[in-house]
Amino acid sequence: MEDLEEPREAFGAKVVRDWRAARLTEARREYADIMNRLWAGNGAGAVVSISLVAEAAHYGRLAPFWWLASPTAFIVGLLMLCVGSIIRLWDLRRIVQDLEQAEGVLDVHVGTIRWPSHDAGLHGRDARTVCGGLAALMFVVGTVIGLVAIYEVSFSPR
Repeated sequence: MEDLEEPREAFGAKVVRDWRAARLTEARREYADIMNRLWAGNGAGAVVSISLVAEAAHYGRLAPFWWLASPTAFIVGLLMLCVGSIIRLWDLRRIVQDLEQAEGVLDVHVGTIRWPSHDAGLHGRDARTVCGGLAALMFVVGTVIGLVAIYEVSFSPR
């Protein structure tokens, strides 16, 4: 008769779990750092580009209309970060409410259970990730337009 014992753990499973935990911790930290840099970069870019337009107006020089594209891009980037945060908070509120109402495992909704990588923001459909990517794009657009505007101010005849 066959010995019925507990199924054995796969070879090296503990090592894989430790690696996974370490990488998820690192990914969460990096994700938070990237999002903070996007907030700071878009905020600073908006302030600097608005200052450039205001400085041109202060000296009686009418800033070209396209210069407003730079602060607009930075502000849209900030708004995208806000939208991602609001959607994430709404999602977390829904998950917590579902767990509060559950009396047992069978009461837990399927959408409440998530992979750790999804919680770390590493899922392609995560609102923070999508909005963060759009904010990064707006940062690049705002920076390029701002640099062109600064170049034009610095080297154009007055």
